[in-house]
This record gives sequence, structure tokens and C-alpha cells, in this order.
Amino acid sequence: MAHRFVERHYTNPAAAAPAAPAAAAGKDAAASASAVSEEKKADTLSSPQDALATLERGLVGMVREVLSDYGEDSERDEADNPFLYEGVGGAAYMALHVTQATHQTGSKELTALTQTLLPTALQLAQRAAQLCKEFAQRAHKAMPPTFYCGTGGVWSTLTLAALSTGATDVAEAGVKASLHDFARMADEQLPDELLYGRTGYLHSLLLVHDALNGRADFSSALRQAVGQLKEAISRVFDQIVQRGLQFKHKPNGAPLMWEWHGKMYLGAAHGVTGILYELMRVPWRCNDAATKKLLQDALSYCIGLRLASGNFPSSDSTDPDYDPNDKLVQWCHGAPALALSCIKAYELWGETRHLQAATELAQVVWERGLLRKGIGLCHGIGGNGYVFLRLFEVTQDSTQLARAVSFAQFALEGPHRDELLVQADAPSSLANGRAGFACFLADCIALSRSASTVSDAGAKAERAEAASSSSQSAARPRHRVHFPGMDGI
Repeated sequence: MAHRFVERHYTNPAAAAPAAPAAAAGKDAAASASAVSEEKKADTLSSPQDALATLERGLVGMVREVLSDYGEDSERDEADNPFLYEGVGGAAYMALHVTQATHQTGSKELTALTQTLLPTALQLAQRAAQLCKEFAQRAHKAMPPTFYCGTGGVWSTLTLAALSTGATDVAEAGVKASLHDFARMADEQLPDELLYGRTGYLHSLLLVHDALNGRADFSSALRQAVGQLKEAISRVFDQIVQRGLQFKHKPNGAPLMWEWHGKMYLGAAHGVTGILYELMRVPWRCNDAATKKLLQDALSYCIGLRLASGNFPSSDSTDPDYDPNDKLVQWCHGAPALALSCIKAYELWGETRHLQAATELAQVVWERGLLRKGIGLCHGIGGNGYVFLRLFEVTQDSTQLARAVSFAQFALEGPHRDELLVQADAPSSLANGRAGFACFLADCIALSRSASTVSDAGAKAERAEAASSSSQSAARPRHRVHFPGMDGI
């Protein structure tokens, strides 16, 4: 059945006229790649470096608004919410992320701001932890142990903020709280997805483990915790995989499947691609031959579900009359989620078929990704823009970086700027508002400054600065992009 697009996105003023669908059944992969390549050449894009001043001003403004909205004197309801999705924990995470991405580079104003953010991150994370405890006492029940919508994100953010500021006792308490949440894995009612389930807890554990692993300068208690974290990660990994294997209503050909609220979702927030992404982040588990094949087969199954438009449906079904919709192009449901998982697979295993699929999916995001829902990560322009940043990271194709910057400019300076900024119920939140978009801007800035595509004048200036600095004996390492809630910080 042909699908009619619902106008959920703005027309991309920088995009060329749409090409033939890249993922249509029977398309030759090389011809499909050629179509994408030809369309890219016609895009109207400016240099990312030309936009740096705009991005940095936008980032400084966003960070300041977030800190104001989540300050102790704020009257906003979300200022009393501890969790990362819409609450104080998300503001703490943003402060850490922005500092990590931009502390070595940027304008004087941005540099001055980032120098204050680590203590602020710790203060916010400690307030989120206290709110968690108060919430649990009032509710008389345990909260979900997940990253975005539960305690897992609060404890891991608290731990990272404490490690960044040298607050060893706070970090040790954060690790202990993270491991304590493992008891929740025995709850059969706990879903497996990223936003509310086991995969969100897995992500929280990975954040802390990766921050501690290999660090001889930390306390003995923190060094010993690495083994405990690794064991917990392995057990959660195995549990998620087994539940995906044992799911009784898998569609034909699906090696793994999970459900949430009775539906077999496919996107990052509640479905298969978000789960696969986190499983691929556990190298000591995902690279043995049997598990590797299982994960690759599951990803191939998802790639095979793409619609004629190139988009990725939000859910799957065993109903032979099921008609998947083609409405959503966002991180939580649609092409962006599958694109990010394909990029992760390409990083991990180096197979060009995954990069090919990611490139085709990114074209869908480019054409339909300027969402009317706002600037956020979950279902907004910021989350979609991360597809281009990650694709640039693995290909060094400057067009992808320029596309990310173009999305950022549209949100900051485009004709719909004012309405985009107020779409979310919590307009300064990590998942749906300014805090998440600030993370995206910080990564755009860091990549633009470190990219090999800098202008000749900028490159000469950076080389001269490097040569004159006795403390800088080597080139600055290339920035690593981290999607909040999927990667490290």
C-alpha cells in the first residue's frame, strides 16, 4: 500500500529535490548509493566553520536557560523531578556533556561558561539524588532503574559528576546505588526497552564502568567496583538476549524480539534498535561468534523492514494484514534509530552493508527530519541531527557534518525558531528541550573545530597556536560524539 506522509516536518530549505527511494525493494546497493551521492551534491550547504559563532552563541544561551529553569529557586514543575528525561538529572548530564565536548575549544564566553559547569553538575546531580530518595519515600515503592526515566541515570550522572570534581566519597556512594538497583532485574514485569526497562539500566552501568575502567588514580573501592560492574553488565546483557530469544510471538525471520505495552516496537526508545545498540556496546559479550551472528541477524532483519520511502516503521507485527505507517522520522520511532544502530555496527564490525544502510537512512532524515515537534533528542531536530554527526564521525564525509550544522542553524535562526523552542512540555529538558539540544550543539562545535575540513586560514591559525604552545606537543585528539542515553558522556 502506498503511504501518504503526514506533515510532521518542515520542508528542508537546504535539501535538493528528493531522489528515488534508496531502500525500495530490489534496488541495487551501488545504484542506491549513487542516487544518494548525486542528491548530496545538489544540497545547499555552507561551511560548518562559518556557523561556529552562531552555534556557540546558541549553546551559551541554551545552557544558561537550562540552569535557570532547573535552579533551586525555579518555580517550574520539572525542577522537582529528579530524572534525566525531563528533570534535574538531565540538567546535570547536560553540564557534564557540554564541558566534556567543548572545554578545550570555543569562544571566550563559552570557555568561561564551561569552567563553571562541573561544580554545577555535581550540585544538580546531588539534588536529583535527594529528590529520588524523597520520591521513593512518598511513593512507598521502588522506582525504575533506567537511565532516562529512573534511578539508573541519576546514580550514573552523580558518579560521573563526582569523579569529574574529585568527590571520591560521593562517587563511591553513586556506584553502590547503581549496583543496588541490580535487584530490580528479577522483576518479570520490568520491560526490556531503553526508556523504562533493562536496556536503560544496562546503559547506566556501562556509563559508570567505562568511566572507571583502567583508571589507576581512583580509590581502591572504585577500582574494585569495576569487576562488580562488569559482572552486572554481563548478567543484564544475557538476560536481555535470552528474553529476546524466548519471546513467543516473534514475526517470521526475526531472531530477536521484545515488546512494550503489547507492541513490538522497533525504534530506539522502546524497541529493537535501541536494545541492539546497547548490546553492541558490551565488547566482551557481543563479539563471540554466536552472539555476533545473532545481533547481526537481528539488525539485518530490521534493515529488511524498511519501507519503500526508505523510512523505518515504528513497530512490527505478526498480523498478515498489518500496514506499518510511514509517519515518524525521529529517534524514538523511525529512520534515525536504525541509522544509529547501523553506524554502531559498522564501527564494531566494519561491514560496508551497515554503512550503506546508514547512509540511505540518513538521506530520509535529511529530507524529513526538521520536525515540528521541537528541538529535542527523543522526537526533535537535535536527535535527528545526531545521525549526521555520527555518520561524519565514521566516514569523514564533510557533507554529513554540514548537514548537522544546517539542522542546528534551522533551529537557532530559522523562521520557526520561536515555536520550536516552546513545543515541549518541559522546554529545557534533556529529552525534549534545550538541555538535549545543547548537547547536540556542543558536539557540532567540537567536531567543526577538530574536523579535517577546516578552512585553510583556520587550519594555519590552529597549527601556529599548536606550535607556540609548549604544553601542546601533539594535535588535539578528534572529538568523540556521544548521543545522550545511547553512548558514553
